Amino acid sequence: MKDIKNEIEKGDYGFRRTVELSFGDAVERIKSALKDEGFGVLTEIDMKAKFKEKLDKDFGEYVMLGACNPGFAFQSLGIEMDL
Repeated sequence: MKDIKNEIEKGDYGFRRTVELSFGDAVERIKSALKDEGFGVLTEIDMKAKFKEKLDKDFGEYVMLGACNPGFAFQSLGIEMDL
């Protein structure tokens, strides 16, 4: 894809990729890509809003998505229930 840099930066707890999209467009693109791969987004937590609501603290744009592929989940839990 032309708007995604080829480098993936490794962070302490994950991976980071720089894209030339707005934050909202990037989130929508991720959700669309997850759907294309058979995943559904079960949870979406806007951390900026939560921190403001609960702590009255400002925070940058940050969304946590909880995604699940039902087929993978069923197969995995059939092998190991303690996932």
